[in-house]
Amino acid sequence: LPLGQPDSTIDCLLEEEQIDEFIEEHHARVLLVGDLPFALGVDQKPVIPEPIPLVARPELIQEVRETWLDPLGPRPKIALTWRAGTAMNKLTEPGDSLLYKEVPLEALLNALEGLPCDFVILQRDPQPGELDLVASRLGERVLDCTDYSDDLPRMLALLSQLDTVVGVNNTNIYLLVFLGKTADVL
Repeated sequence: LPLGQPDSTIDCLLEEEQIDEFIEEHHARVLLVGDLPFALGVDQKPVIPEPIPLVARPELIQEVRETWLDPLGPRPKIALTWRAGTAMNKLTEPGDSLLYKEVPLEALLNALEGLPCDFVILQRDPQPGELDLVASRLGERVLDCTDYSDDLPRMLALLSQLDTVVGVNNTNIYLLVFLGKTADVL
């Protein structure tokens, strides 16, 4: 699953359905990313290894810049998200994730109105009317990149070119960490 440029510290990344065949073919050991801290002996210790750096693909960075960012001009570019996870009323199966975060969109827009920057919307599956509300409050300085949520290599390229992200903790925040960037997590 190539998110970015190859990294010499990683032999390969596999999609879930590829794991069994890879183990059998290469007599390999597979470590799930979530088990990495345990495998490295990190257990409630203040020492946590640095994240493995990711580098966005140059051709995707060029596409993102030429298609979306350069036409907006030199103002800072701030990405926004206001919700992540699945709301309690949408959970259907026992064991469904209870990780849900949301900040009131109106309050977020109140805080951002008047800032001299462009806003890149990365909200996954915005609710009806939310993008219209954002556009009505922030004007022509809004770029809708909500469809990048389904294309992680392009999302990585986009995130690599933004000045910051303001939003709830989600996949984009973790990608920023792998890029060596920071965010304002609400």
